[in-house]
Amino acid sequence: MERRYISAVKPLERYILQIDFISGSRLLLDMNPYLDKIRFRALADPKIWSSAVTNGIFVRFGSVELSHDELLSMAEREHEKQRAMKKKVKFMGECTYEDINFDHTDSFDPVAHKNG
Repeated sequence: MERRYISAVKPLERYILQIDFISGSRLLLDMNPYLDKIRFRALADPKIWSSAVTNGIFVRFGSVELSHDELLSMAEREHEKQRAMKKKVKFMGECTYEDINFDHTDSFDPVAHKNG
């Protein structure tokens, strides 16, 4: 029995890859962060980018191949980065000028600071 996970794949503008799964789920994966990696540099070529096909398990762009597991891992990493960024932005939004305890009238003397 041959397992299939991916029903369709479509390369969209700005290097967003649309992946439709057999389950009915759809993943929009931003491939921009990967284009500077040696393995994925070829995807920056519009001809190669638009050549995406799937056999149900892998997505292929010419000689570049990604498994369904790898695609899901990439999406998970991206999700975690975004979640961490939102937490950081929320924290920064909760800080006030007074929270930083910075007196703009003070001057900073690196020699005095180094010596204690």
